[in-house]
Amino acid sequence: MSWAEGTPIGDKREWRRDDDYATISLRQTRGGNWAVSFDRLIQAPEGEAYKHELVETEREALELVGQWQSMYDV
Repeated sequence: MSWAEGTPIGDKREWRRDDDYATISLRQTRGGNWAVSFDRLIQAPEGEAYKHELVETEREALELVGQWQSMYDV
């Protein structure tokens, strides 16, 4: 399964898993850090999950997005 990036909304970018059960979002905070969130619905075959991390740079954030896409692929 793969992930597709949606159209950015303001400063928020989001990737949706092909089965529509999971998303990863990325945005810059007011303080200048980068917030990355993973959200998987309760209806997903592998169950509900949520994860949120703050990192200092956009590069780190994009690396985390890639890691989570690999980790939470089915």
